[in-house]
Amino acid sequence: MLLPEVVRLTQELVRIDTSVRPDTGLKFLRGLLDRAGVENRVVLSKSGTPVLSAERPGREGSPWIVLGTHLDTVPDPGGGRAQPGEIRSGKLYGRGALDMKAGLASSLLLLRDLPRDSAVRLSLRVTTDEEGDSAGAWSEVRSRGFAPDLVLVPEPSWERVALSASGRRSWEVEFRSPGGHAEGTLGSRSNPAQALGKFVARLPPGLIVTSLSTEGGGEVTLPRVAHARVDQIFVRSSAPSEARGVLRQLAAHAAGGPLGVRPRVALTPRTTPWPDPYPATRTRLVRRLLGAVKETLGRVETFHEAAVGDFNAYATRAPTVIFGPSGDGVHGLGEYVRVPSVLRCHRALERFLRSP
Repeated sequence: MLLPEVVRLTQELVRIDTSVRPDTGLKFLRGLLDRAGVENRVVLSKSGTPVLSAERPGREGSPWIVLGTHLDTVPDPGGGRAQPGEIRSGKLYGRGALDMKAGLASSLLLLRDLPRDSAVRLSLRVTTDEEGDSAGAWSEVRSRGFAPDLVLVPEPSWERVALSASGRRSWEVEFRSPGGHAEGTLGSRSNPAQALGKFVARLPPGLIVTSLSTEGGGEVTLPRVAHARVDQIFVRSSAPSEARGVLRQLAAHAAGGPLGVRPRVALTPRTTPWPDPYPATRTRLVRRLLGAVKETLGRVETFHEAAVGDFNAYATRAPTVIFGPSGDGVHGLGEYVRVPSVLRCHRALERFLRSP
């Protein structure tokens, strides 16, 4: 059975491990673009992460659309349920199949096949650290002249159109004490691990523990430090400062007592700005995209994206929407993208870019 080109290209991309070094993946992408005669280059962000840029100029004065994609994936622990790129029951398996090599494959072909005299100027951006601090995307939006009319991100959206997205902050919560013997009343009152447990048990919805650790303890010795990292996902109606107050209050309560530990709450250091939430304005191009999706799928559904990513950075400079295929297991051992969904999304985007 001859598979559609967008599916075959997704398979090829999934089979390239881009979880640690992007070099092989970037070489593959540049080779594809070079053979198609598409102008492209790789630029290093200030942090040293590479970003691949490619361009289709279109007619003079035409609106500028950027396809915002990423090549990197989270590390692959091995032991998945299928070989990378394997298709079973209409599902294409592999690390990054859903997030977001299917969207990247579609974007590459859309850019390659767009007529040179198209009514849109189309650009492709492929970052290599979206699963990290998105330094590549932040570098792009800060570059001179980056002012597209629309950024379209083909991340997985289950065939819906995300017109807004959440923001994120990460907080470091720490409990310290001099340590000491783990037995007796003295130990229980000066135990950072015990304070950490009380703190975690009282966290309200919207504050998510992502890591827990202790330092300096032994078999019969209390740890000197207990540490938690807490993620805050928030929308425009809330503020990051509210979380700081809540966390400080909970930490102080958990550390209370005559011989209590000392709590500390601070924002986690980050090399790029922590992403803020955003709404996308319904410009003419956004309305046109919604129309193309409805014509292709027979329906259109919009939603608010609860995750964060490169799209938060792009949204600081241009209307930014997310539209991509369905699947399951993002970042997990059984990650897959649904092949029929890949084809539907590709047709919808093709219709959008070729519409007058």
